[in-house]
Amino acid sequence: MKKFAIVSTIILVLCAGLFGFSLYHYIDVTKGDATPDETVAETTAEKQETTNGASSVPQEWNDGGIFSQNYEKAYTEVKNMSTEQLAGQVLIGVCKADDTHKNDYETYALGGYLFTMDNFSGKTKDEVKALLATYKSKSMILSVEEEGGSVTAVSDLDIFPEYDFYSPRDTFASGGIDALTKMETDKATMLSSIGINLNLAPVVNIADENAISMYPRTLSDDSKTVSDYAKKAVEISQSKSVSAGLKFFPSCGNLENSEYGITADTRKLSDIRTKEFSAFKAGVDQGVHCIVMSNVLIPDIDQKRIASLSPDVNKLVRDDLKFTGLCIADNLNKANYSQYADNNDVAVQSLVAGNDMLIVSDYQSAFKSIVSAVNAKTLDVNVLQKACMRVLAFKYTAGIKK
Repeated sequence: MKKFAIVSTIILVLCAGLFGFSLYHYIDVTKGDATPDETVAETTAEKQETTNGASSVPQEWNDGGIFSQNYEKAYTEVKNMSTEQLAGQVLIGVCKADDTHKNDYETYALGGYLFTMDNFSGKTKDEVKALLATYKSKSMILSVEEEGGSVTAVSDLDIFPEYDFYSPRDTFASGGIDALTKMETDKATMLSSIGINLNLAPVVNIADENAISMYPRTLSDDSKTVSDYAKKAVEISQSKSVSAGLKFFPSCGNLENSEYGITADTRKLSDIRTKEFSAFKAGVDQGVHCIVMSNVLIPDIDQKRIASLSPDVNKLVRDDLKFTGLCIADNLNKANYSQYADNNDVAVQSLVAGNDMLIVSDYQSAFKSIVSAVNAKTLDVNVLQKACMRVLAFKYTAGIKK
């Protein structure tokens, strides 16, 4: 009996083994019979999963924006940057005219400079080009405000006697859209010839006569005319490798020296949308690289903060206009804006608001306050890294950085 039990067990084991082998063979053959479409779909899915898995950019930063093809490269660089390098990269310093500050761009790791006529006055064209070439070799944003009329940084220099740009309002009055087209073409040609890669222009606001200083710098009271101009100016400038910076979002203000003690726009947001947003949207649809955020207080949007320091205003430009380029805060040292910032720190507040770059005359102080805030953990380093990623992605997209 014992011998019978042992033999029976052996037979059962052999039968189980044969059944398992047959089943494995059947499954293998069936898998080989999969249709080509099924095989391709599976392979594509695997490749897609690999591609998605390979991206190191945080998902919430991947907005599919105009610089997004360079996000991966920019983010990889950002992750290896020190706090000091990150802090400098988001600053556009107003370039000082004297030589004692000639190495500041290295000391503070500046992302760019804003040049004025003082930086170029008395120099030959070759000297201006040589000066800018020094900064260009450092992959810096080299910007000016060349609007025409009363705001020029280059065209009134002796080295450019062939150019004399009237304000857009006067130019349009004398020759319509054709005259504006020629002016924008000449501006971009001139700026590109010396190495400028960002023009903080045009102004696409609609101002009334109460905005005494801004009214002459605006084009028209008609939204469609201004929208057409915005589209044309962006198209021409950026085709010549001079990025455009539409300004000032969301408005330039309709009251100067108001009861708020600062330039203010007391209109309802609905009125500002109707009058102002269409021109900015036209520029965004044309692919404008930059929008300059104003230093105007707009109580119907934010009663506590000027536009360049307000998360609510930044949300409008991102959500309403679907803008994914650089938000640049207008010069934060034009006046004392500290009362509109947490801890009286305008540089840190502007980054918290969502801006990518800040124009600052006192870049030394801005640099130190950003570094100190990160070290003290009052500024999330992720906020700084995200801004810096977009700055670097812009530089790669615009050909500023190779």
